[in-house]
Amino acid sequence: MTVISKKNEFEAHVWISQAGSEFQIRPATPEECQNLKRGTRIIMDMKDDQLEYLDEKKLKDIIRKHSEFIQFPIEL
Repeated sequence: MTVISKKNEFEAHVWISQAGSEFQIRPATPEECQNLKRGTRIIMDMKDDQLEYLDEKKLKDIIRKHSEFIQFPIEL
């Protein structure tokens, strides 16, 4: 999973994890934060046995369940 996050005029950062206990945080490259003025982009690389989570309805249900408290729009 890769999470790219940027707040207004501040530098964007990237959080990367391979589904283990380790992760990496670093400044984002210009290519990674292209078209991201503010907000967070989440990129998921799915294993073959987890492709069901790419179904739009299932993904929206998961996001709705775990993000009801967020006051900002979530776009897919």
